[in-house]
Amino acid sequence: MPLIKTSGIILNSRPMGEYDRLVEIFSDDLGKIDGIAKGARSFKNRFGGSLEPFTHCRLGLFRKSNNSLYRIESADIIESFSRIREDLTLLLYASRMVDALRKLTPLEDPSKTLFSLLHNSLGAIVSGTPVETILFYYQIQILHIAGLGLRLDGCVRCNREMKDTKIAISMAEGGLLCTLCHDRVSGGCVVASGGTIAVIRKWQSISPHYLNRFTLSNSIRGEIKGILDMYITHITGKRLVDVQRYVNSK
Repeated sequence: MPLIKTSGIILNSRPMGEYDRLVEIFSDDLGKIDGIAKGARSFKNRFGGSLEPFTHCRLGLFRKSNNSLYRIESADIIESFSRIREDLTLLLYASRMVDALRKLTPLEDPSKTLFSLLHNSLGAIVSGTPVETILFYYQIQILHIAGLGLRLDGCVRCNREMKDTKIAISMAEGGLLCTLCHDRVSGGCVVASGGTIAVIRKWQSISPHYLNRFTLSNSIRGEIKGILDMYITHITGKRLVDVQRYVNSK
């Protein structure tokens, strides 16, 4: 049972028994994994704050061949991202990012691209980049990386290119529908402006460094939010954390 060294971002940490913690991690090398931190709730806790949600750690792990859980032997903080846990709004947006990662990625499916997306998005939140913009980009990217991105280069049924001012998106078909094909599909569609479609399509492929070049109107923001909410719910069968519900009640 050799020591496994990796880095990871803590997605969640909750009590397990009287002295231990069950920790959900997204590892750079291993993907999404579950681990147990023995004694993490004891008086002589050796982990300190390293197992707090959103913390980026250097980890030492053990795993028996017949056990689905990793045993966390050590955890050293690389970046704490503590500002996220100190601000309720940032906490809610980061929680939705983690929720999307949980629902859209299987256990132990490594992806350095997804790890970088999560890490860079948390860093952008802390640096002061508008959190709603980062959340939109993150969700568009995670769908694209997972091979679930909406097809927006033409009608998903007949491939016809569309330049209409208002275009239908089918959740079931996973992309745009022209007027003729739309009439043959029942339910699960939302209509969006050409501008909104252009933004989502562009954000499927650009680096986050270019996001500050985009100024989105309130109507486009509302449409992007509605499309992503509806599509992710359709794919996973579950709704993600509703950020606006809690932000608006503050």
